Amino acid sequence: MKEVLSKIVKSRKFWYGFTTVMLVLFSNHLGISPVKVNTLCTIAVALIIAQGVADINRCEKKECKKK
Repeated sequence: MKEVLSKIVKSRKFWYGFTTVMLVLFSNHLGISPVKVNTLCTIAVALIIAQGVADINRCEKKECKKK
């Protein structure tokens, strides 16, 4: 379990998602307009998808293949 949590915390996708959730929750306190929050959420989703594609490509090469 500890190994899984460590892997999650090291994940860029996790931090992109966590930061986006915090941004949405505290946007009123930070004075960020809803339009900007929407734009930043769209960018965060694109980053998460792009990171997922990069992870898949890395695994296809050789880093994640089991012998």
